[in-house]
Amino acid sequence: MKLALPSIQHRISRLRVATVALLGLAAGICWAEGNKDRSAITTEDRQFWSFRPVERPVVPWANHRWVRSPIDGFILKGLRDAGREPATETSKALWLRRVTYDLIGLPPTPAEGIAFESDGQVEAYERVVDRLLSSPRYGERQASQWLDGVRYLEEVGFYNFGDLGWRYRDWVIRAFNADMPYDRFVIHQIAGDLLPSLGGDGIIATGMLCMGNYDDQESDKEKLYAEVVDDQIDVVTRQFLGLTVACARCHDHKFDPIPTRDYYAMAGVFMSTRILTTDNKNGAERLKIPIPGEKAVAMAVREGGYSNSRHKEIGDMPIYKRGNPASLGEVVPRGVLQVIAGNHSQPIGERTKASGRMELAQWIGDPSNPLTARVMVNRLWQGHFGHGIVRTPSNFGALGERPSHPALLDWLAAEFTESGWSLKKLHRQMVLSATYRQQSNAAVSREKDPENYLFARYERRRLTAEQVHDSLLYVSGRLRVDTQLGETARAVFTHTGQLKPWRFGQVFDAPPTGTMLATRNESTSAPQALYLLNDPAAIAAARGLGEISANSEIERIAWVYLAVYGRPCTALEKEKAIAYLKTIDKPWIFYQALLCSNEFLHIE
Repeated sequence: MKLALPSIQHRISRLRVATVALLGLAAGICWAEGNKDRSAITTEDRQFWSFRPVERPVVPWANHRWVRSPIDGFILKGLRDAGREPATETSKALWLRRVTYDLIGLPPTPAEGIAFESDGQVEAYERVVDRLLSSPRYGERQASQWLDGVRYLEEVGFYNFGDLGWRYRDWVIRAFNADMPYDRFVIHQIAGDLLPSLGGDGIIATGMLCMGNYDDQESDKEKLYAEVVDDQIDVVTRQFLGLTVACARCHDHKFDPIPTRDYYAMAGVFMSTRILTTDNKNGAERLKIPIPGEKAVAMAVREGGYSNSRHKEIGDMPIYKRGNPASLGEVVPRGVLQVIAGNHSQPIGERTKASGRMELAQWIGDPSNPLTARVMVNRLWQGHFGHGIVRTPSNFGALGERPSHPALLDWLAAEFTESGWSLKKLHRQMVLSATYRQQSNAAVSREKDPENYLFARYERRRLTAEQVHDSLLYVSGRLRVDTQLGETARAVFTHTGQLKPWRFGQVFDAPPTGTMLATRNESTSAPQALYLLNDPAAIAAARGLGEISANSEIERIAWVYLAVYGRPCTALEKEKAIAYLKTIDKPWIFYQALLCSNEFLHIE
């Protein structure tokens, strides 16, 4: 437990700090008094772990027989330092099911399971991973996770951009499938409209900046534009940098070296960027930009200020004292965060007389930026191992968790940038590791490290709402992967980002629409079981399983077990199934019982 204890102690420390802060506010204590002056960034500030440059460490235990990837060397060192050993290797069937869900969000087919079990070559695992990474379903699964963090909205009621959000969603899917280098992925979403050679794709990508959670019917336009800018700063810094920069809107950040000046240096960039119209009598609507050959429009951004505002043109922005647009302070040159500015510390936008979004995007995507790669590899790690090396994936600041394996995080970050920012290569490293092949039911590991800080076992977890939805359709042969419409399409196309109530998503912990979510909740509740027993979609899936073509009921049972659980049924299970089916006149009831089981709903 040597690595777990510091994290627990840090949680206690964070709780104490937050409690003191709340008590101070309740007592009427002014934040500005007695707090560290953030206006000047010190050498000490830059020594915080996440602000230090990424350095590629030497891989420990590289030649140990258990090690299949450099990742394993770092994990093994942590285990050995704590006097522990890794869990034993899981079965091929369980590994295939977990990697298939992780990479494409669907279960393996019976044919894929049979083929993998019969492939005795050492390259069998690699062939599976390469097949999954090349599947069009890969981008759909990865987009489903990415959209959580950027408060994706497909259709937004009074927020006035109709149903144009889907263009951004589809762009994200295409980008993941093409393995777009992550630095380019960042630049597209912040400044894609300034990349003229990209045409429509560059414009569509900036839809990320337009999906804010604010009332665009606000009559006070200065207040409205301040809210727009605040939302953009919040999503960009949390999602790409893992920092809560929006906390510095009204005062210097209380815990991180981010002065209010830095907030307004970035705010000037976004205040020089339009996402709303200014000529609608009912209020400001989202811009709808024509897409350089197509008779279509996209929700996107444009350079320039707002004609009905004091910010009529591209330019720097004054500090709003205590965040109030009516109380102006000094004007701050546009720029980036001083604590990690690197070679980008000069005012931005001046040379080209542009907003500065391109310079901002290039600074975030610069390999020398210490946060960008660390944050993204941590998000991918969380997707495969249940929780991140840093357990606060959108907060790498003082109130965030410290990394359980800092050397591993830096090795992954260095590998990421040096490989050309390839996400697929990073996925491959993780899922082919011995760490990923561990069993989930390691009793000793659970007893000594219940939160699995050491990664001494695979973290058992429930399928996401989208995965349950898609799997019910998929195993019963009703999922249509060639369409984005209707009740038989994947959830990422039909439910993600909509304001319409999705009872299924509420029951299985889908995030509230329009929120920036770094980690989903995972609950176990009675309504989940009741849903699978009573909902028409679940019943239709069960009926579909009972209608699958087979030469006999025994053959159908064998196929269904492979489809639902990813493994063959045992002789005892087959015997009991046949006996039970003879007692009922509706065979689908038996297949519904299989779908209601924990084995179907969880990845081991």
